[in-house]
Amino acid sequence: TGIDTTGASLLVMELASYDLAGAQPNPADSNTNTWTALTARSGASRTRSRLFYVAKPTVGAGHTFSTTGGSGAYPAIAVAAFSGALTVSPFDLENGAGGAAVTSIQPGSITPSENDELIAAGLAWEDETGSVAIGSGYTITNQVAFVSGVNFGVALAYLIQTTATA
Repeated sequence: TGIDTTGASLLVMELASYDLAGAQPNPADSNTNTWTALTARSGASRTRSRLFYVAKPTVGAGHTFSTTGGSGAYPAIAVAAFSGALTVSPFDLENGAGGAAVTSIQPGSITPSENDELIAAGLAWEDETGSVAIGSGYTITNQVAFVSGVNFGVALAYLIQTTATA
């Protein structure tokens, strides 16, 4: 089932997959946007977490999202569409972490260069936990539970940071 992305100026996707050499899936969508990859993060369980984005995307009703390639990677995705974002060079900075902790992982601090920035957080896991939580005022847009032999767990969260502080 597609979503209505009409009016969005930024698409963000978290892609969770197995960190296996040669099995790196790529994002795709029904409107053939070109996705920009941020740094891939891997944990001790070989779970790969990677955020992707599209600035000034082609949008519309019935917009669907998927992955291509990455045979044997068991991918899962979470996607969100945002309006009001910069359409030229919206990326500012990133930080992240991978680990084996089941209860808490600290990705590190960032300090945006401007006020009113969108901060996105992607989470990926290999555990039958069911769902995850995130602190510090973030809102989880969507999440998919881990299913052994089918897909990794994935979630996407965001925060609008009104004041550029750490």
